Amino acid sequence: GGVTSSYSLIQDPVGATINDLGGTITGQNPNLGPLANNGGATLTHLPAGGSPVVDAGNPAAIPGQGVTPAFDQRGIGFDRVRGTAIDIGAVEDQSSTLPVFSSPAAVSVAENTTAVQTLSVVNIPNQSVDFRIFGQAPVGELGPGGSLNIAQTIISPDGSAVLVMQGDGNLVVYISGLPTWASATNGSGAIRTTIQPDGNLTITTAGDSIVYQTNSGSDAGSFARLRVDNAGFPEVVRVDGEVLWRGTLGNTAGGGTVFTPAPLAPGFVQAADTGSFQIVGGNQLQFLAPPDFEAPTDSDSDNVYEVTVLADGGTDGVTPQTISVTVSDLLENGDFDEDQDVDVFDLLALQRGFGISSGATRSDGDADNDGDVDSDDLGVWDATFGEGALPVTGVSAGSASGLANALGYSTQDEEEDLIDAVFGRWS
Repeated sequence: GGVTSSYSLIQDPVGATINDLGGTITGQNPNLGPLANNGGATLTHLPAGGSPVVDAGNPAAIPGQGVTPAFDQRGIGFDRVRGTAIDIGAVEDQSSTLPVFSSPAAVSVAENTTAVQTLSVVNIPNQSVDFRIFGQAPVGELGPGGSLNIAQTIISPDGSAVLVMQGDGNLVVYISGLPTWASATNGSGAIRTTIQPDGNLTITTAGDSIVYQTNSGSDAGSFARLRVDNAGFPEVVRVDGEVLWRGTLGNTAGGGTVFTPAPLAPGFVQAADTGSFQIVGGNQLQFLAPPDFEAPTDSDSDNVYEVTVLADGGTDGVTPQTISVTVSDLLENGDFDEDQDVDVFDLLALQRGFGISSGATRSDGDADNDGDVDSDDLGVWDATFGEGALPVTGVSAGSASGLANALGYSTQDEEEDLIDAVFGRWS
């Protein structure tokens, strides 16, 4: 007979006429496990390793939207979509391919620059990765220790669901103007919702009295965050992506479920210097401020900074990486003509380049290697003036009065007068 099929697996198609609308697999063993208790209220067949049904469903399926449920046949706690796409069948394989960093875990950079390295992962087809500094929340989520005050909102990734702290003290999720969950704290005097780093969500009054909490906090190292998914579930999520609490869809009395996932993997620890870094442009790891070799600010004061970053693959999971960044010393003196001494001719070089705001080199007078020529570079020249032993034609190294005379000025014996002479003459 005739069969119309899409995103299905037909192991034995012999004798059948198949009208394939796309995504149909034929002639393959689905490789399912035995009928067993794999969670949920009914016995199920779980896809075994290498099963062709895994990630073989409609790639456009989005959990909680249209005909695609948020969870598989087993219910809450078993995502309907894991990996790169929904699986064929009623039971979703909950394993996934974690992102794998390909960028190095140890780098060396010169002082006085913010750039560290470009973060990257091994390419996995259809896997989208979000790089973040450990402890920071994705855009649209409330990070560890953060608060929602009156009228502030969190929006789901596709913009369909909105979590809002209302003026009446109620925390509510809306989709298309209809509530999908609420804390039932209206009239309580509550003014803020806070996600504690351990994973407990609290709603408090101006006097810090707790009027609602999820009781989902158990580990101070959870670095938990609050989000709302596209289906309208409010969720408390651990740093590794595991759900600690999820509001019950359709419950406007504050109902929800607390989950107890396995302990965090050992790599999920925030390195001591993580707060000194940022990620810009999606994958560029940078210092917040240029490091100074002579005045290190890392936790050990040894110019080796440790930063933990995350590669978040969504349903594929989260991978941490702690990166060791060694800061090297750069020559910082006023020898701009590189003749092994710091003299008046170096000051002339600096005067010619003074005011360059980007792209400056040492020959322009950039003593501190930050790409510009300014008063900081003048300060370096001033501090190192006279260093070196090579003679300078017409002017002795270290002789401010010599240059003053050469320029037609009265004899002066202070470096400040020398600087005034050069910058006054050519400014």
